Amino acid sequence: MICFHILPENYQQIKKISFTKDKKFSTYINLAAFAVAVFLVLVMRIFVPFDFSPNSSDEVAGVFIKSALLCVMIFAYIILHEAVHGIFIRIISGKWGKFGFRSGFAYASSEAMFGRLEYIIIALAPIVIWGIVLGIVNMLVPFGWFWVIYVVQIINLSGAVGDVYMTYAVMKLPKESLFKDDGLDITVYAKTNESVGEEI
Repeated sequence: MICFHILPENYQQIKKISFTKDKKFSTYINLAAFAVAVFLVLVMRIFVPFDFSPNSSDEVAGVFIKSALLCVMIFAYIILHEAVHGIFIRIISGKWGKFGFRSGFAYASSEAMFGRLEYIIIALAPIVIWGIVLGIVNMLVPFGWFWVIYVVQIINLSGAVGDVYMTYAVMKLPKESLFKDDGLDITVYAKTNESVGEEI
C-alpha cells in the first residue's frame, strides 16, 4: 500500500482540484448526477412500475410511513457512505480520517497522501459496497418497498459521479502520483522529474 504522512522530498505539487471553487466543474458534475438519476428511474420503471396515488386512508398512512422512513434511510446512507471512505482511509493509512459537512457536502478527509490505486480504492469503495448491499436488499424486500430502497440506490449511484470521474481523471496522471484529499479539494503531487500529464 502506497501512503505517506509526510511528502517525499522528490515530489512537488502539480495541481489542485476544487469541487467548490470551480463552479463550472461542479455544475457539470451535478448535471451528470441528475442525468444518471433520471436514467435509473426511467429504466427501472420498465420492470417495476410505481404508483404513488393512494386509494384509501390506510394507503395514505403507508405512503407517509414509507416517505418518513426513506428520509431516515437517506440521512443514514450519507453517514454510512462517508464511513466507508473513512474505514478504507484507516485500513490504508493506519489513521482515521476526519469527517464533516461543508458547503452542502458531507466528506471524509485525510492528511495522508495516497498512491493512485489506493486513492481509487478509497474513492470507489462506497459505491461498490453499498451498491451490492442495496441491490441484495432490493431483491429481498416486498414489492411495495422496492422503490423505497431503490431511491437510496439511485442516490448511491448518481452521487458517485464525482468519484467515478476522479477515478478516470487520476488514471491520466503519472503512475507514481500522490493524492491528498481534504474533503472538497484534492491536491496532486508528482515526482519532480515526471510530466504532469493532461489537465483534469
